Amino acid sequence: MKVARIALHNFGSFYGFHHTRLDDRGLVFVKGVNLDEPKMESNGAGKSTMFDGLDWALFGVVPKKDKSGSVVNDEAGKDCYVLVELKEGENTWYVLRYRGLTSAGNGVKLIYNGKNVSTMDTK
Repeated sequence: MKVARIALHNFGSFYGFHHTRLDDRGLVFVKGVNLDEPKMESNGAGKSTMFDGLDWALFGVVPKKDKSGSVVNDEAGKDCYVLVELKEGENTWYVLRYRGLTSAGNGVKLIYNGKNVSTMDTK
């Protein structure tokens, strides 16, 4: 199974919607540039946050063992989610974990080839 895409919305330091395609790219080098504090170069640019989002979406692991609400971007304050697209041959899985969504609250959904196969347990 391969991670094809990671999409972050109001997660950690990511304000708004950001996505990264990873399928058919081979080995990927992740480099960041801190536009807010250029003297910090790539420190604080959000490189690790993208992978924290992957852990949170797939396993429910909150970064740095912080409180569960800490995943929501401070500026946005709501509507946080991470979507992970997984590919296995012709099959596609989507894992969507969300916190503070205006329309749905907190939870996780699992979509397999377009069909919602989620259960009621968010773990």
